[in-house]
Amino acid sequence: EEQQAANATIEEPIVEDTTPPEEIGSEEATTDDGLDSSCIDQQGKFKNRNNKNRSCDWMSKSGDTLHSNIQDRECGIQSLGTQPSELGLKCRYTCRAYNGCLLKDAQDVAS
Repeated sequence: EEQQAANATIEEPIVEDTTPPEEIGSEEATTDDGLDSSCIDQQGKFKNRNNKNRSCDWMSKSGDTLHSNIQDRECGIQSLGTQPSELGLKCRYTCRAYNGCLLKDAQDVAS
């Protein structure tokens, strides 16, 4: 009897995560500054409009601003039908004023 108990292994119960994929992270959908959690700049360099590899920092080199000539060109302006460059697509935080990442509440406070 003791021999059997010593050889028995304790099995941990398998707990399955049954959370539907669309609900995962929904509680944390915004960051502390009110931005969508997907609105982050990717690391690395990406092609700008002139086919040059640039990092996200390059667009805001004139200071942390929401709008600049460079951002107008790279982030795209939907109302004018201007599509974002690869750089604009990868730099969602830098382009937050152009891509819907800046929530309306935050814009209301700023103006």
